[in-house]
Amino acid sequence: MTEHRHHDVVCEWGGLARRGRRAGSIFSNHSKKTKSDEPRAATLVAATPSSQVRKVLLPKQCRQEPGLDEESAALLTKTDSPPRYHPGLSNPHSTLSEENFIMAVFTHSSGQHLQVDDAKIYFEISGNPDGMPLLLLHGGMGKLTDFNGIVDRLPSRFKFVGMDLRGHGKSTLGTSRLSYQQHQADADAVLAHLNIERFSLLGFSDGGVTALRMAAETPSRVNALVAVAAHGQMDPHDPVLPILRGMTAEKWQARFPESVSYYMANNPEPDFAALLKAVVSLWTDIEHSAYPGATIKRISAPTLVVRGDADHLFSLASAIELRDRIQGAGFLNIPFAGHEVYQDAPGLFLEAVNEFLVKRGGN
Repeated sequence: MTEHRHHDVVCEWGGLARRGRRAGSIFSNHSKKTKSDEPRAATLVAATPSSQVRKVLLPKQCRQEPGLDEESAALLTKTDSPPRYHPGLSNPHSTLSEENFIMAVFTHSSGQHLQVDDAKIYFEISGNPDGMPLLLLHGGMGKLTDFNGIVDRLPSRFKFVGMDLRGHGKSTLGTSRLSYQQHQADADAVLAHLNIERFSLLGFSDGGVTALRMAAETPSRVNALVAVAAHGQMDPHDPVLPILRGMTAEKWQARFPESVSYYMANNPEPDFAALLKAVVSLWTDIEHSAYPGATIKRISAPTLVVRGDADHLFSLASAIELRDRIQGAGFLNIPFAGHEVYQDAPGLFLEAVNEFLVKRGGN
């Protein structure tokens, strides 16, 4: 049984401190602990294993908390507004104070296809053409443009490589069985085609599982790894499995009609029923899915594990277990955010991830 290391999380509203139990860490250069009796805007304070702390602004849900004065509410409204906010630039203690940000976007029209066995894998490059490569891997049933809410606020020192996972977006499915090993092989093929030897990784959900595999299989090639809502191994008794097994093409289309319409209009060989069936098998057929499992211990790159506190698909216990199996890994558990944590709380997500990438992924 894994021993879970819990740390206090404090949400402060002016002079009122509310303390709860959460597992997590937010890395920092600071070692001075905040005092709960000092008036300030809403902050999250989470202790790391070395008892270092940092302050960060909470998402907009915090503004509704009773006791938050008008000045603090105005500060929050101004600070986390996406058009005005670049993570790190508003924080005088941040290592990002001198970092520039550029307008980067994935268009789903400026890329190209790479033939990998009988599938065509679509990829695009954005950001700094001379920068260090950062490979972004989206989640199951998603597409590379899902990162457009954050990619233009990632540090400009990076060249962003985005790809549609096999069968997703503008990539065709082919006839090979869908597995995380296959996703890894496709990503490796794209990197080889681009003559990229060393890179950093930011992967979400299925993309995060794939990123974990890549960091474990070729540790010397990976500068830094951000694994978001990513299982290292799926427990056969995980309560989420029956939910995933019950997903059908009809249910998915009823819940996400725009997503399905986009796929049908943009995929070169659209077959949504076949894609959904293949992805559900990937999620639930643990014997053939090729989760990284025990190989995770081989990961040597600086790693940040990220989770939304309300994520019903990736449990807190799973996140802590993953963090504990990677030497020196950090853990960020973001309040008021669900599975798509980088979309639910982009300001807080980017504040931590950008600093991590600049400090650890800039080699």
